[in-house]
Amino acid sequence: MISQVLADFVGQIKANINTEIQMRTRDEGDLDRIKTKYGPEVLQGLVKASVGTGMVENPAYNRGRPYFVSFRPLLHNTQRLSDEELEKYNKYNEQIDDLQYQIEQLEELKQDVFDLKLQLKLSLDKVKQGNFNMVEIYLQELVPRVEKMWVKLGKTPKKRELKLIDINSLKEEMKKAEESRKAFEQNNPQQQSAEKKEEKKILKYEKVVEFNKALNFNNGVSVTSLQELLDVMPNITGPTFKHHVNSERNDIADWIEKNFDDKELADKLRAAKNNEEYVKILEEDKAKNNKPIDEKKSENQKADSNQDNVNNINQNDVNSSNQNKVSTLNNNQNSSNNQEQGQNNQKQESYDSWDSLKGKLSELRDEDKIKHLEDVRKKNPKDLNILFSLALLYHKLKNYDASEKIYKEILSFDPKNYKALYYLGGLMKSQKKFEEAANYFNKYLEIKDDPKIKELLDKMKSMK
Repeated sequence: MISQVLADFVGQIKANINTEIQMRTRDEGDLDRIKTKYGPEVLQGLVKASVGTGMVENPAYNRGRPYFVSFRPLLHNTQRLSDEELEKYNKYNEQIDDLQYQIEQLEELKQDVFDLKLQLKLSLDKVKQGNFNMVEIYLQELVPRVEKMWVKLGKTPKKRELKLIDINSLKEEMKKAEESRKAFEQNNPQQQSAEKKEEKKILKYEKVVEFNKALNFNNGVSVTSLQELLDVMPNITGPTFKHHVNSERNDIADWIEKNFDDKELADKLRAAKNNEEYVKILEEDKAKNNKPIDEKKSENQKADSNQDNVNNINQNDVNSSNQNKVSTLNNNQNSSNNQEQGQNNQKQESYDSWDSLKGKLSELRDEDKIKHLEDVRKKNPKDLNILFSLALLYHKLKNYDASEKIYKEILSFDPKNYKALYYLGGLMKSQKKFEEAANYFNKYLEIKDDPKIKELLDKMKSMK
């Protein structure tokens, strides 16, 4: 059989063996191989290729030179799903899982469930397609049929229970891993010192920021380094470019200045008018200024930011522009709060510096951070650093009542605290309390002029 195939399909087999297809890649080995084999122009074309486009090469075609093929357009939408759609996905998936569990029980009781399983599969397929009207039609028929079978049997189905991993067992495993690591470091001091020696400085365009500090474009593209930004910039055109770069905002320049401390490059980009100029500026900057940066300094900044990350509101239903604003406010929180802290400390019992407290907190889990902060709070009831950190931790862990109580406590002695008003608005929105959210956001706007919040308020009007 194999010999017959080899004899009958010589051309096809040679074509498969000799054809090389390379989609866009970030792997250095692939990039070096393509650059060596086909030259820098082909490499640049591959790196800048859009999604779904790949390099194809076969010696029998195009004189052996690679060419690029767009295999298919995107079959999915890169835009974020709305909160309403996400709620429907969760609702119907939960309902289908419950029906699946009931049907399995009926099958164990020797009931004929073939039609039920078929209809359930159709419902699940429609959920995957996002066709919720058809899902509703299928379920309106399926649910009564399942209930009728249980009534006929004179039995009640068992409720589906989600089995969760015990948090204590997770903590024990984490503790064992930490102890094992410490023991390894004690027994292998030479290897540990060798690892430190191997630490090397990274180039400016190779520095990768943490994922929660990535630059997120509204077309679904996310970048975490200047090199990635340079790679994707040729494809950031039209509405996407205008959304992020306009008379009111420049997300790209702000991201560079904030995460790479390069005001000069950021100012050059602010003066540019289109994505072609952006690419040119970035390429020139890379050629002149892509030098090693101080790794220790970078790591120190990263360590300082670990505690600041506590301040990020981890919620899925706040839109991306709102999340960017939350991040901006969190990064500015320490500087403004430190000034207010100096005034508060004159009236209350002092503690070690906020920086030292942040160092302690960075080593703790969220639950332990809350416990430690609550202890310190007893002696410093009006300390804004402590109160904001506690409120945001409670918010992150979805203890909304505790978070709301602290924000309101801040407003009780500082009614014009715009951060508390902002976070309370976000907290209310995450709970679908849109009227209360609008109330706090409007009070916030009386103090701060924020186009993003005005845009959010307009969207919220349609959610009520």
